[in-house]
Amino acid sequence: AARVARVLHRRRVAEELERAVDALEAIIFAAGEPVTLGDIKKVLERTWADDHETVRAHKLSLAKDALKLLKKRWAENAETRGFNLVEVADGWTFRSNAR
Repeated sequence: AARVARVLHRRRVAEELERAVDALEAIIFAAGEPVTLGDIKKVLERTWADDHETVRAHKLSLAKDALKLLKKRWAENAETRGFNLVEVADGWTFRSNAR
């Protein structure tokens, strides 16, 4: 029973991380200008405002890992993409790929 509970917990965390990655990608893309991780967390906090405080805090704690995963995914096969996820002085943004 404990093993099953651990597996289910890991699966739930993985699913939450995937949702956070999707949300970060959408936020950065829709922003049209560089956004910092702090900016992203503010948007996510408003998005998850109806969640219990503990649940919201847990989801927000995933933001940094979600950004790492998003960076990794966009770096894979970057030369074949029309856009790249780039870090600039003011945060994160998508830029067209100058192939």
